[in-house]
Amino acid sequence: MRNSRSGRRQSASGRATRREFLRNGTIAATGLALMGSSSGQSVAAGNPPGNPPDGAQPGAPSNGSGLKLISPSFETSPQYLATYPASDRARRLMQQATVIDTLFSAVYPLQWKSDDQFHPVMRECIAAGINVLGYCTSADVASPDPAAVLAGLKFPLRKIAERPDLYVLVRSVDDIREAKKQGKLGIYFVHQGTNQFGADVDNVALMRQLGFGYCLLVYNNSNAVGGGCADAVDRGLTPFGRRLIQAYNRYGMVVDVTHTGNRTALDACEVSAQPVIASHSGAKGVFASFRNLSDDLIKAIAGTGGVCSIFSTGAYVDPSNPAVVGPEILFKHIDYICQLVGSSKHAGYGSDWIPDMNKTMELVLSKASAYPDMGMPPGTTKKAISMYGPTPMPARILPALVDQMLNHGYSDQDCANVLGENNLRVFGAVWGGSSRAIVEHQGFQEDWR
Repeated sequence: MRNSRSGRRQSASGRATRREFLRNGTIAATGLALMGSSSGQSVAAGNPPGNPPDGAQPGAPSNGSGLKLISPSFETSPQYLATYPASDRARRLMQQATVIDTLFSAVYPLQWKSDDQFHPVMRECIAAGINVLGYCTSADVASPDPAAVLAGLKFPLRKIAERPDLYVLVRSVDDIREAKKQGKLGIYFVHQGTNQFGADVDNVALMRQLGFGYCLLVYNNSNAVGGGCADAVDRGLTPFGRRLIQAYNRYGMVVDVTHTGNRTALDACEVSAQPVIASHSGAKGVFASFRNLSDDLIKAIAGTGGVCSIFSTGAYVDPSNPAVVGPEILFKHIDYICQLVGSSKHAGYGSDWIPDMNKTMELVLSKASAYPDMGMPPGTTKKAISMYGPTPMPARILPALVDQMLNHGYSDQDCANVLGENNLRVFGAVWGGSSRAIVEHQGFQEDWR
């Protein structure tokens, strides 16, 4: 395995200036219009009640699209209620390691039941030993308006401000280490897509200052950067995409190829001078769904010094698409990556967990081209929606996943690598050790008057 590689107003071309980018944020409340824990009775993981056809319970309610839902609401679904037994050793390792979930899908209000849900969910993460969340505030698929990115920040920033004793915004590995030392949950932001940059790659600098650690190059369908994983044809990284990746490298934003087409992602690994990640994907060698990574891409990401973080959305990681996702299948994806590259240093964890699935189900149903059944049995997506995902809560499944690794001969250090040390290494290489102001590139100059 090889080592890591080391003033104008809006123009006639119509590119968005940084002044306009910020100004639009003040009127962006409508940009997320489309976007809309209490503990319950535990359900043994892998043993949901009943086994009706396609996961739907007889007489279960419909959501208006003809789907028979597995339960009346997400909060009463088997997956939401599932808990996972874990050993004391695994729970102890969770407390000792730096644990990073590289994609916590929590767009507000699309993916939350209410404002009051935030603190209980986060306290459960903290109690389990999770130290850092890559908090997804927005996605191109939910709103094409770049101002929605700024609107999406308002909710988590307000919640962080409400409880500074619990949370801290992190922009560097020093911030992460300090958060762990103080017992706080570190949060950085993620946007899934690149629409917010317009035609101006120097807007990357603004996103970094706002606390974004990475913005996915593509979300399922092709854009100005390149092809998406849901496209029938991926023509590769565009000239604009190359310039954008160079800006990522220049301003300290991690290149994330999740949801990106295979050829475009491979091109990104070639262009980037810094480590590349897949923040929430699976391995095609375990399950060949369109959302998962080819062997060539896993090797290419590892070759940059990067990390492939496995996610836990059942329809994409488990061929059986169960009502309750278990740690066994997640381990298979991690083990596959580790065996393929010959090391535990290039695998991680990014849950893709959503606090409330109800509105997201409607969004997925309305975006057929973005959520195809490519590589999966016909009807998989609709079946997954009828079961509210399913994606297990990271705080509950991670200790059981650690046990899977330990039971299969992985060491404590291997577990620590996958839980967060690998991504911490990447963040150190790209973000740097200490938070700093973005050094202005010549192209960043602009008339702000």
